[in-house]
Amino acid sequence: DGRRWYNPPEPRTLLPAEDRLLTLARNAPIQGGRRLSYEVMLDSSAADALFFAGAPELLWTSLPAVIREPNESFRPATPVTGILRYGVHAFLPDPVAPGALPPRPVPYEVLACCRDLPPLDPRIPALARQLAQGFTSAHACALAIERYLRANYRYTTKLPDKAPADPLAWFLFEGREGHCEYFASAMAVLLRAVGIPSRLITGFQGGVYNPVSGWHVLRASDAHAWVEAYLPAIGWTAFDPTPPDPRPHPA
Repeated sequence: DGRRWYNPPEPRTLLPAEDRLLTLARNAPIQGGRRLSYEVMLDSSAADALFFAGAPELLWTSLPAVIREPNESFRPATPVTGILRYGVHAFLPDPVAPGALPPRPVPYEVLACCRDLPPLDPRIPALARQLAQGFTSAHACALAIERYLRANYRYTTKLPDKAPADPLAWFLFEGREGHCEYFASAMAVLLRAVGIPSRLITGFQGGVYNPVSGWHVLRASDAHAWVEAYLPAIGWTAFDPTPPDPRPHPA
């Protein structure tokens, strides 16, 4: 709506667990990859959503049910206290070259929703057209927008004391610096402005592997936002326009 992202109010699906097991996906993948099984432990403060690596197919959980959102995300159907622990069997696809395989079909209404835009500062669509000029494929256009944001803007977590009236226009034409949500929002809107369906993705990136316990530890500081664009030759494809944090990190 020009200031925040939200999911349209669409019906949610309640998925009850049977003998602690839930089937989340039944269709076989149409591309190469591998399957992996893993276990997740979430602190209750972060347990308003279920986080997955890869596309989840089977879920082992003590939850009585989970809710499938219209955007294919999942969350507990009941409040969580303490530690939420669940097991996952998931499919991790290999990168697919454009045109190698047909993309998974996506309903028209989903693609239409992912082109929706609020009224924009006219400089934003003008910039999008400028960045897309000369490119004949959605993939090349998306890569150009990703490169432009990574090369011409700076990462920072320090923002103005007073929230700007138009956060995206402020980021693109005045502040020219921000955190990952600014970069991802900018790329998603620039893509939509030239007709490429896109959506903002939030989750975690990075983490630290503990060789003693065998667990990957992800903290709140590992939270991240990026973009998925729908490319006709590939399907939903991830892009990350956020440049590295220029501050040195402690060893």
